[in-house]
Parts: sequence; structure tokens; C-alpha cells
Amino acid sequence: MDTSLYRRDIYTATRDICEKHSDNTLFYYSGDKISYNETFSLVNKRSAFLIKNGFAKDDIIGILSGSSPEWCITFLAITAIGAVALPLDTSFQSDQYESMVKSAGAKAVFVSDEFSDKIRSIPCMEISKNACIDDEKFFTPIQIPYNNIAALLFTSGTTGSPKIVQLSHMNILHIAYVCTDLEEYTAEDVTLAILPLFHVYAFESTFMAPLVTGSSIVMQNSLKGPDIMKSLADFPVTIFPAAPLMWELFFNAIANRAKAQSMLKYRIFMFFANNARVLRLFGLGFIVKKIFTPVHDVFGKSHRFFISGGAPMKREYFNYYKNMGFNIMEGYGLSETTGPIAIPYYKSAIAGSVGAPIAGNEVIIKHINEDRIGEICFKGDAVMPGYFKNDEATGSAFDENGYFRTGDLGRLDRKGNIYITGRMKNVIVLDSGKKVYPEELEFYFRESEMIAEIAVFEKVTNNRTGVFAVIVPSVKSHESYSIIRSEIEILNKNLPDYKKIKQFAVSFDELPKNSTKKILYREINTLLDQGVYQVNDTGAPVLRDLFRPGTIEEEHTANLLKELLKTDLLFANQTLADFNIDSLGTVDLMVRLEQRLDIVINIKEFVKKQTITDIITYLMSLEKTGGEPIEERILRGKIETKPHLFFNPMHHVAIGILGGLSRLFWKIKVFNDENLVLNNKIIVANHQSYLDMVWISYFIPSRYRKNVYATAKKKLSFLRFVFPIFPVIFVDDSNSIEVLKASADFLRQGKTLIIFPEGTRSEDGKIQQFKSGAAYLAKNLNIKVIPVSVNGAHGIWPKQQKFPTFLTSLKGTVTVGKEIDPSAYDSVESLNTALEAAVISGMS
Repeated sequence: MDTSLYRRDIYTATRDICEKHSDNTLFYYSGDKISYNETFSLVNKRSAFLIKNGFAKDDIIGILSGSSPEWCITFLAITAIGAVALPLDTSFQSDQYESMVKSAGAKAVFVSDEFSDKIRSIPCMEISKNACIDDEKFFTPIQIPYNNIAALLFTSGTTGSPKIVQLSHMNILHIAYVCTDLEEYTAEDVTLAILPLFHVYAFESTFMAPLVTGSSIVMQNSLKGPDIMKSLADFPVTIFPAAPLMWELFFNAIANRAKAQSMLKYRIFMFFANNARVLRLFGLGFIVKKIFTPVHDVFGKSHRFFISGGAPMKREYFNYYKNMGFNIMEGYGLSETTGPIAIPYYKSAIAGSVGAPIAGNEVIIKHINEDRIGEICFKGDAVMPGYFKNDEATGSAFDENGYFRTGDLGRLDRKGNIYITGRMKNVIVLDSGKKVYPEELEFYFRESEMIAEIAVFEKVTNNRTGVFAVIVPSVKSHESYSIIRSEIEILNKNLPDYKKIKQFAVSFDELPKNSTKKILYREINTLLDQGVYQVNDTGAPVLRDLFRPGTIEEEHTANLLKELLKTDLLFANQTLADFNIDSLGTVDLMVRLEQRLDIVINIKEFVKKQTITDIITYLMSLEKTGGEPIEERILRGKIETKPHLFFNPMHHVAIGILGGLSRLFWKIKVFNDENLVLNNKIIVANHQSYLDMVWISYFIPSRYRKNVYATAKKKLSFLRFVFPIFPVIFVDDSNSIEVLKASADFLRQGKTLIIFPEGTRSEDGKIQQFKSGAAYLAKNLNIKVIPVSVNGAHGIWPKQQKFPTFLTSLKGTVTVGKEIDPSAYDSVESLNTALEAAVISGMS
């Protein structure tokens, strides 16, 4: 590429670009749009303001604001007069800002309204585009050497006496021009900008890259899924840079949507997400395309590629996106390298690699070990000139040949692609002299579906150095520690003994991270020492993340939840399961919330909410209205689930054949079948195996069968294709409210319903605790109940076996109890106890 494009100052480059693409839209933001011509005019006006107010070349001026066109215009104006921009992280505390501007020697800072009172030691200027501007005649462009400093960046997570990275005009333009040339940007591209501009990765990928190519930027400050999806729907986005965590969240949301529809759909989706590459090789790409077309519709037909940066991306998520037919690439860089110094061509990116160094830069690996791993070092036009007023730090950052020492460990393949394996300072040196790379283990263990997050680090116990891990489980319960322990034991089997994790702790909170989403190991160690994490089977992790309301309305809703859940404290990551809320408890909670908040809750939406934060956010989104209460909708609302219009006579044939086989092999018998008078009743039975339904159906008199229905899990809905018009309601068993509503609908239409109150097959043949759903329906709809006891089915077909045992001396029985009238009981709880006792009695 022509190096003269980036070996000049930023203002000159901006002027040429804005003249060439004057009518193109540069920014889409909050319903407004700003052209290149308007942008350049605003840059000149803000530059004029700075000159008129006494600012000059080499002055340092801060920017403290969320990402916006004004942020970009301000940066360009500061550098236009030869001053130095100091972008500040918007997530810090006020006292940190004072320390930072003092360390850098800033003369003033541009702020948005929410930060107007954060800095008092230097003048604060309003960043909005209509403020702090003046007549362009006060600004006369000056000659600025391309190697002059344009920006100062604090290294992430720095406190005390920080290192401040200096970036020149050439550094900034070099990355923008070379990367966009490599990735074939055009003026027709549209970049979705959701990352904070104070971070160099976002600054280059979502601002400078579109700027130098004359393309457009959609500024999206909200990180809420619906807001991002709206921007993707409203604009023809072609390039979408984000952090790895966001790509994980996007994919998980898509997969969970499939799971919410049915477990079968989810399994099909995940099968294709894992195996699409192989299927395409066998000529089945047309099926793959059809499966993932809805996903492509979400991200938009204009999509060209996704960028992941700022932290390592899990290999499986990279492969998911590639298998779905998206181009995704992972880049690598530091503040010291002006961000992405290594990035692959988007069409040839490979999992685990960040590509080769971009043009104008070179890489070497120093101090290579037996695994071909060593320290990654760079030299070239992207590398900073040094740290600000810190010769000692600069001297130690570069080797004798001028290569910048990244402190990151990695290796090169034969094509020159870089693979990052960890940080030098994180390497654990065991007493045996063996070296363990924590990032390598983190990557390995994160492959487990049981592990949401993991931090691996050195821990000295009894004067011996070992490998320790703090793990956030995917599912949080009182059994999490034992589940994670079992998972680690399985995964450890594939590791050399010295790499195995033998000590670990469990956290129910997210691991602490800085603003660039890098794990803070020092803080994790401190929390471990404070006893926050669970280190054995007893006790539980401390939920540190206390829910803190942001508004009066949120506080009111939180206080109401405290009252209803009978707790003094609410934590952001708690779930209703932490309060022992079952399905009926959830109904009761929703009823009370509706009454007290004067809202109408969507049942399906509510049960999807996992945490207290999710629940409160959802409740706050609902408009106040006097709607129909939830209990009314379940028991007396519009009937939504209806029986089949026709009865399939093959049902009799199928039941007869299966029942006949059961008589032949297991000598099944029925006792007290005269009690099976089924005119709008509920049959409750224990659940020993898949044979239970066959046996009960076999002994139901044929005249009743067309009006007898049962509930089954959606994952078994394929049976509809084997037995058309099958008398089964297929429901999502993860949504017990849906089961109650569908069951009530059938009972209200005069049907009889078979319910297994245990909810699932018994592990050992013994009756598990009855859930109260059947009793709830019987009591509230005044439906009489027939208890049925099944014996012998567990031994013949236990839950652990794929098929029943045919050649056996075991026999099966079905005992029908006497009808139970719910009006004889004062409460759902007492009726449920009676039902359970009746079924147990029939088993003796």
C-alpha cells in the first residue's frame, strides 16, 4: 500500500476524505445522520473554539464521554490543532479521573452531561455538537509531522503511577488504512459501533476504519439485545466489531430461542451448528443454508464479516459462526500497538489464530521453549514510540533490536499466523520446574457446558506451588460444587498430571473484570482469601452483587419483591429457585405482582427471566393497566389448547398391540378397574418408566379413550409423526406454567387428563415427592381425581436403560384407587398430600 496515505497528520487525511465523500453519511445516531461534509465543518468549528480559547500545539485535552459523533469530532478537532487527545475510560470513579488528568498534565477535558461534575481540577467543556464551537475563520491548519503524538492512552487496569501509551498520527492512520485495505472496505460499508471509543480496538475498528474509507457508522450506545437487533434491522450493517463475550451472548440467545420452542429444535440447531462444515462437504449445504437463514435474517442480508477483539475468543463459538455461514475473524493487539497489529483476511480466518502481522510490521518469538512457545515481539509502523514521560518503562518494553515486548506468549505456524497462548506474568512455575500456562487451561476447561467462566492462577499451599481455579458454574444451585468437581475429574483425565486442576473454588458472581473485559486475577485472589468463594461441599458462595436500584420505581419494585419473597436483601444474580419457589409459587408470585403493580405479566416471558435483575427489568418495562390476573387466565381465561377434531382408531390398535406384548412378556394385571369411570376426571399416577402410560391406557375402557389425554415433553413430539392425532399435549416441561394452562384448557372442555405429579421417571422405582399441579387443578376446577399405582415397570425398564428387558420373571401391575373428591379438602396442599398417600397405598 502507498505509505504516504498514513505518513501524514490526521487532519490532512480527514480533509481529503471528507472532500472525496462529502455527501456520504458518516454517522447515524439517535435518529439523526451527519454527512462527511457536516462532520468536517464541525471539526473546523471546534478547532476554532480551541484556538480562540488559548489551546495550542502539544497541549493535552481529555475526552470523558460515551461513544457518539461528538466524541469523534472532538478527537479530530484536538488533533487538528496539533494538541494531544486523552480519551478517558467512562467506567472509573471520580477520584481516578483527577489522578489521571494530573498524571497526563491535561489542561482541560471535554465531558458529556453525566460526567460534568467528575473532574474539578481543570476546566470542563461541553462536548455536545452545538456547544464549544466558533467561526471557522479562527482556525488555520498547521503543519503537523506524522510522527507527532496524537493521543495518550492509559494502559488498562492501571492504578497508582500508570503507564501512558503515546500514539502518533502515523500509528493511528497506519492501522486504519492497512486494515481496511486488507479487509476490502468500500464506501458502501456500514459499521455497527457498540464498543466504547476510549478503547483502542473500538477506536480503530468502529471509527477510524470507516472514516478513512468514506463509509458509514451506526452509533449504538445501548448494549441491550433488542436495541442492537433494532439497529441491525434498520441499517444495512456490513461490518460488526464486538468483544468475544458479546458473540457468545448472541449465539446463546439464538440457541436458547430454539430451545424455548422445543428441545428437538434445539438439538437439530446445535447439530448443524457443530457439523455444518462436514455436511457442506457432502453436498448438503442447501439444508444448512435453510436451517440458518433465520439467523442471517437477524444480522441482515448485507453482512460481510464480524470482528472479535479485546480478549481471546472461545474456539467453539468461532466455529459456530463459521458453520452458520458467517465470516468472523479474531484480531490481536495492545494499546502499545495501536490495537490490531495482527488480523487475518476475513475470508481465510481460522479458529485459534489471530492471523499474521499487518503490512508494515513484523513479529518474532523470543525465548522459545520445547512447546515452540515464547514471547511475542513486534516492530513496525503500528508500534508506539514509547510511554509518556517514562523512559524507564519504555526502555524495558523494547529489546536491543527495537522490538516491542508484548509480555504475551504465543507461537507461529508455518504460514506466519500467530497463536496466543497466555501472558508471561501469569505463567505458573511448579516446584518441579514444570511450567503451566493458565490461559491454555482456561481455554480447555471453558469447552465444558458446565463452566460459564474460569480463572486459573498460582496458589501456594503448605509451601508448595500448585494450580488453582475459581469457576462460575453454568447452573447455580446447592449442588454446583459437586457437579463442577465431577466435571473437573472427567476433564483432568486428558491432561498431564502437572497440569491437572486439583484445587478449585466456586463463584456465583461473574468474575471481576476491567473495562476491557479482562479478568482481574489479583482481585479474585483477594476475594478468595476473604472467603467469598465456596471451597468445599459445605456452605455456599457469597453473592456479592447486591441489587442496587437505579430509580425510585426500581426501588419500589425491589422492595415489593423482598416482601413477597420474605427476604431482607436481593442480589442481582439470585434466581427464584434460590427462594425455593416452585411452579405454583411462581403463579402466586405473578398474581401478587400483577395486583400490587397494576400490570399484566406475560407468563412465557416471565418464566424466561433468570435473575432478580432480569425480573425487575422486565417488570419495569410493563405498562400499568388493569388486565386479567394470571390465575384467571389459567383457570378461566380463553381456551388456547384444544383437543383433536378426530379420534384416530389406530390408537386402539397401537394400545392393544403394546398391551398384548406387556401381557405376554410381563404378565401385567389390573386391580379395581371398576373405579375407572372417566367422565372428566384427573388420573394421577406414579412414574416408574415409559411403560406406565402404555399400561394405564391399555386398561382404560375403550369407550373412554377418545376423551383421555396426557401431557408429554416437547422433545417427544416426534411421536406425532409416528402416531398421527395422538391424544397427547406436548408441552415445554421447562415452563410449568404452560403445562398448567394447557391442562386446565383440556379439563374445562370435559376431557380426562393423566398426570404424573412426580414430573419425571423415578431413578430407583420409589415414589418421589408429588408436585402440586394436579391438586391445584383439581381443587380450583372441582375435578375429581382417580389415583393409580403402577408396580414393576421400573425393574422392567429403568430410567438408565434404552430398552425394556423382555426375558424376565418380573411382572407388572396397575392398581386403581377410589375416586377422591377435592371439595373434601381445605387446601391444595392437603389434597396433594392425600393424592400422594393414595398412590403409595396402592403400591403395597
